[in-house]
Amino acid sequence: MSMRSVADGLCARCYTKTQERCAVCKGRFYCSRRCQEKDWELGHKYLCGKPEQFQATAQPPEADRTLVSAADCERIMAHKLSPRPSGIANLGNSCYLNAALQCLTAVAPFRAALLEKSHSKTCPRKGNCTYCLLEAHMAVCATAAGEGVLMPRELVVHVTRLDADLSLGRQEDSQAVFNALLRSMHEAALAAESAAGARRDLLLQRTDLVHQLFGGLTTSQLSCPKCNHVSNSFEPFLDLPLEITDYTDDLQDMLEAFTCPERLDKDNKIQCSNCGVKTRSYKQLSIFNAPNVLCMQLKRFRAGMFGKINRFIKFPLELDLRHSMTRREGGLQGGNNYTYDLVAMVVHLDLLNISSFGHYIAFVKADDKNWYVCDDAKVQQVPESVVLQQNPYMLFYQRQKPSIPSVPVYVPAAPASATNSAGASAGAGARASAGGDAPASPLSPSEGDASKSESTAPAARTHCLNDCGFFGSPETKGFCSKCFRERCPAEAAAADAAKKASQPPSSPSSASASARNSSSSSQLSGADQAALRMLLQNMVMANRAGVALPADIDDEDDRDQQQLQPSQQPQQPQQAAASDSRGKGPKVNFSRVGRNDNCPCGSMKKFKKCHGAGATGD
Repeated sequence: MSMRSVADGLCARCYTKTQERCAVCKGRFYCSRRCQEKDWELGHKYLCGKPEQFQATAQPPEADRTLVSAADCERIMAHKLSPRPSGIANLGNSCYLNAALQCLTAVAPFRAALLEKSHSKTCPRKGNCTYCLLEAHMAVCATAAGEGVLMPRELVVHVTRLDADLSLGRQEDSQAVFNALLRSMHEAALAAESAAGARRDLLLQRTDLVHQLFGGLTTSQLSCPKCNHVSNSFEPFLDLPLEITDYTDDLQDMLEAFTCPERLDKDNKIQCSNCGVKTRSYKQLSIFNAPNVLCMQLKRFRAGMFGKINRFIKFPLELDLRHSMTRREGGLQGGNNYTYDLVAMVVHLDLLNISSFGHYIAFVKADDKNWYVCDDAKVQQVPESVVLQQNPYMLFYQRQKPSIPSVPVYVPAAPASATNSAGASAGAGARASAGGDAPASPLSPSEGDASKSESTAPAARTHCLNDCGFFGSPETKGFCSKCFRERCPAEAAAADAAKKASQPPSSPSSASASARNSSSSSQLSGADQAALRMLLQNMVMANRAGVALPADIDDEDDRDQQQLQPSQQPQQPQQAAASDSRGKGPKVNFSRVGRNDNCPCGSMKKFKKCHGAGATGD
């Protein structure tokens, strides 16, 4: 499938009038050999003389709810441009972060949404949340109003915790930091109380603010030449990585190279899911759902010390994305609603094409229709012609007519405890209105059991808000016990104190029994301790061999009696052990001691941590 519009008598690349045709298909015109080679490398060599095969026949699964309502999306999408930017101080090779922050601030819907501070009001991650830190940064930017120099110290330190490859004070990739910020914001949005339960629904996860603004969907289509079957697979994205080749002169060429068909042959052959034949096939990528804010990365870095690509790529101020969209039955959805305006870009300045060294600056467009270059703390107005002469590394385009979700907003289910309490209060109010203080009519036994089972039904377990893999509970604010102690140490200490105060005091008899058990082993004489060790050693050997232990050892009264009067029968354990080892002793009943049972020595420890420490199994 060709992503470009072609016409008779016009060059397929530069649209110059010509009469030279393709020698094979006779359907495309070229004005020069350069245009023909370029068109050949950008996809025509796979489709020359062949009918168009690629057309979307499948639809991706979509969420029936959204985390951001249509009204909220429409309100924030109404903002087109941001005010004049303020400078950001370089806090030790932090230009990569400064450039990313300036571009994010220039995206007016993103800035407007964060200025509402809707997340920080209910955020459970106090002081360690990317979403909250960005909201605070946007508030400072709004207060500065283009004056002064900002110093986001907390963000600089926090960014290094988002990825193991990011280090404080070291030069980093601005695109990697941009992705890390959006990914961390997405995780923080799912951890909020308003998104409780969304972590188990992958489709619902992609409806938060980050994906409503920057999220799009690509489709990968595989065509089998044997049966002409086309299979579709879909993948979400937050930015598009575009390759720079010898045949890409402008941004449209790079998008065409991104959507160019690819032939899978030799070792890359795949087995068709329809006919089952493993044959040469064709693969093509295209954009199925276009984002409201399109971020594109021009891949200018290659392997090697001098791997920076400084090839000039022409880019427009207004981008038409129709030729990169997936073709569907009935034409494109949304009509011509695929026009974007350039609002910001990141530029990497290098020396001698060195890829591991350089400096990041940002160009942003303000609401006064002027362009500004943001070089850390220095902000200066520049003409539009200077912007078009730059070699961009990242481009940010904002959709002229944004896409608004048409599904209802997601409402998390109320906890079972809150539902039960609400139902109980409603029932009490109904009884009061019906009969004042008159007692309620007694229930039948079956109704009483049913109501009791419903009221005592356990609440559905949810995962810890810190995404540690354990379960959380309402008593610990949605965290597991460990994360609750780390996040809320004061409240955890108060809960422990209240729990200890609510426990009934131990009776004197139980206290004396525990004291007797804990000190019984220390009161034994040397001969008694040796006999007890011999008995326990035989118990361990019998436990390893799968033989049960004497039943009288499990009797607490007999064990207490043996522990209270060990000196009266010092030889009996040895004799019993000797008779058992010779196999000539009397046959007794056995009961096996597990590794997690209390040790028979009376130490009140588990068997595996006391005399059974050397045992390897139950």
